[in-house]
Amino acid sequence: NSRTMNRENWRAVCHESGTYGSGRGGWKRTARQRASRLLHFENLKIANMIRNHHLAKSINDAAWGRFLTWVQYYASLHAIPVIKVVPHFTSQNCSGCGTLVKKSLSVRTHICPACGLIMDRDHNAARNILAKALSTVGQTATDVPASA
Repeated sequence: NSRTMNRENWRAVCHESGTYGSGRGGWKRTARQRASRLLHFENLKIANMIRNHHLAKSINDAAWGRFLTWVQYYASLHAIPVIKVVPHFTSQNCSGCGTLVKKSLSVRTHICPACGLIMDRDHNAARNILAKALSTVGQTATDVPASA
């Protein structure tokens, strides 16, 4: 199922970066490596997501909150801006033309009827998150450290 595949993909990423099974030190090391330029991510309400019993174990296993805390910490040490993007419609808006393409969570491929763009749902969302982050750089809503 897709939940197992997501877990396996996450483990593969962690193995590549040397963090899987290495405890807290691995998360710190990865956060330090990622805090090297403009940082942007969806401002997800992790506490609310944990209430969903289908997602809770995966979210807790991945330790999203702890990882984001370390990323923000290292970013503040090095005066790197951290931008929390509003998560609304990041996976449903087409990153090519901006058309809203409604789909359920089980649909993993983004297919835009307007411009014909076909890509993985997560890749489409990542492009939308980057575009939203870049559009907010320099505005007061970003978490730019005071020394930047």
